[in-house]
Amino acid sequence: MRWWVLAGVVLALSGCVRNPCDARVDPSRCEGNVRWVCPPRGLDQRVSSSWQREDCAAAGNVCAVGEDGGAWCATSTEPHPACAGGVMRACASDTRALTCREGLAVGAEDCLRCLPADADDEEPVVHCEGGRGDTCEGDADCLPSLACDPQRGFCL
Repeated sequence: MRWWVLAGVVLALSGCVRNPCDARVDPSRCEGNVRWVCPPRGLDQRVSSSWQREDCAAAGNVCAVGEDGGAWCATSTEPHPACAGGVMRACASDTRALTCREGLAVGAEDCLRCLPADADDEEPVVHCEGGRGDTCEGDADCLPSLACDPQRGFCL
């Protein structure tokens, strides 16, 4: 057998090993505490995608299926009441902001004060005062675990 025939067989089989997927039809899924995601194709649309693995437990989360059937690394397998109605961000308390996806809390951030979105706003935004990246004039404007960078004016 010629080497180029063998090389062609190896290349043909390598496509099967990569486990290709199509983000348009293959939804993310949970296998235990692992989230499998099919990323969208590149700009050239010629490179097929392959499944990407995300270990939810590594960040102290669990893999959960949201209201629309998508899999997410979340703080709980149960929907969070503050994340109902398709919101992307919500206040869980006066001092805690949540990042939401499909009804699940997928992230949380401590704040000096969590300001809920105004329902009348065109694009309602939850604001986490004193959290990382918030504007400040001094350390008192930031969480105790953060400091105000006077040159940039942000809590870091």
